[in-house]
Amino acid sequence: MKTNILKIFMSLVLVANLFCMPAEAALQDTWYVHYYSNAPSGVSVQTDYLTVTFYGAGYRARATSLTGSYNRYISIQGYNGTVIDPSLSCHYIDITTTEEMTNVFRTNFIYGNPESVSDFEVYAHGQTSCVSNGWICVNDPNVYNQ
Repeated sequence: MKTNILKIFMSLVLVANLFCMPAEAALQDTWYVHYYSNAPSGVSVQTDYLTVTFYGAGYRARATSLTGSYNRYISIQGYNGTVIDPSLSCHYIDITTTEEMTNVFRTNFIYGNPESVSDFEVYAHGQTSCVSNGWICVNDPNVYNQ
């Protein structure tokens, strides 16, 4: 009887630990935004949020598709404590063309803290519409060339 109670207790502890473990951030995260100026908010999703593992060598971003009105573009900025390129006065990145990879950009986190992640907000701009998908990933060719 005692062994059965012990087995049940240990099983409960194991299950509780599985639910309490933090989720690992990925080396890459993707966005999909679709903004239409006159569409209801359920149809038009102008902002997407991404989380990528902190990486001391920085990040790269690329819009794999970008369509919409003549003045459409995507802006990427940090959120939830993340600041893009804290040493510069400009803390955001604009992407105006498809398939052009951004220069390397860094965030304000300290290298070596394994719990650090960088959070990004991707926002679609355009007079009447902007539809885009793309990615942000760590600055490692083995990741972003896949």
